[in-house]
Amino acid sequence: MQIGICLSAIDHARHSRSEARERILKLQEQLKFPSVELVLEGIGRRFAPYPWEWTEEELKEVKSFLTHFKIRGAHLPFFSMNVISVNERVREDAMEQMRLAIEVVKRLNLDYAVIHATGTTEGIMTAREPHRQYQAFSRMLKWCKGTRTTLSIENAQNLHQIDDCAAMIRRLKNDDGLPVAMTFDTGHANISKDGKAIPYKEFGTMADALGSCRDILNNIHLHNNDGTSAQHRGLLDGAAGLKSCIRRLRDLDYGGTISIEVHPQTRDLSGEISTLMEWIG
Repeated sequence: MQIGICLSAIDHARHSRSEARERILKLQEQLKFPSVELVLEGIGRRFAPYPWEWTEEELKEVKSFLTHFKIRGAHLPFFSMNVISVNERVREDAMEQMRLAIEVVKRLNLDYAVIHATGTTEGIMTAREPHRQYQAFSRMLKWCKGTRTTLSIENAQNLHQIDDCAAMIRRLKNDDGLPVAMTFDTGHANISKDGKAIPYKEFGTMADALGSCRDILNNIHLHNNDGTSAQHRGLLDGAAGLKSCIRRLRDLDYGGTISIEVHPQTRDLSGEISTLMEWIG
């Protein structure tokens, strides 16, 4: 397992992007974790520029930052991205933003890029939404083909249920043989959506849910909550038994990344990383 941290754990409202990177590097120097996950969401231009706004200077700064890490990933934009819209202009505008974001990923030579299943047909073609999502992912995966980047689909938004997410990934792998994997988000797995059961409970335990996806996992988003919403609390602050999940991954010889994705208001990040290191043993 490769321990890492997501840059969303730094308060970007109080720190510039360069300051956030500096804080991560100080933590990395102290605790020697090998992985980092950028956030390419441009809303408010806090975590990153919009995909079309990246300058050579920003790319140079981020590339320099990334040299300190063995494994490097990023979370692609997802706010207001309607890649399955029945309005062709809306859909293609969203897809162009995703293409530009993937171009940034390729310029940064990242190992993986996390993506959500986003969008809606607003009830016009509800039954076709999963297929339209499949088509959108297929296009995005072709943009990654021939690079080192794996597109890692997260159990989130339209693929909130773990089995739905896993089925989509396996279909993409089997049909196209393209570079796709799964980011298992423990916080999302612990909350219900649209009146459905809490996702992990269909498998018994959270650890069992993780085990069921072992063949497609390459990344974990690790955070906790009380079971009512995605609060991104600290590892020990919530209803999800995360320690047993880490022990199960260890037993399965999981070699992918574990990205701590707590929000800035949680306890000291060095404590979160140290807790994870203790669990891994």
